Amino acid sequence: MQHLSPTVVPLLTAMQKAARIKFARAALRTEVVSWHRVLITDSKYFKLYAIGKPAGRWCTPASRGRVARPKTSIAVHAYMSCCRHGTTTLKLVTGTRKQASKLVNPKTKRLHTGVRQDEYHAVIQ
Repeated sequence: MQHLSPTVVPLLTAMQKAARIKFARAALRTEVVSWHRVLITDSKYFKLYAIGKPAGRWCTPASRGRVARPKTSIAVHAYMSCCRHGTTTLKLVTGTRKQASKLVNPKTKRLHTGVRQDEYHAVIQ
């Protein structure tokens, strides 16, 4: 009996990698895809505590131990973008702890609970 970690495999298969490289090479010097006007943005939640299941280990029932877990995780929601000129600074947006939206929903008269169009446009400016 053994306690093994799962086997790590690539996220992309060889065929997927080849297709991506083929597209990138074809679009490198073409007017069809003008990379001069492309801005790529991405957002990420950085969480202080993982809410998932704790890692397993071999033990006896008496030595099992306990792991404290908060009900919610403190998080920072950040955006960043890049283009042919370089990268933008990291910007914190709605979803970061203690950073509520400043935009009001006109129908409900309440603050928005996520990144809305106006806030996203402010991020990429």
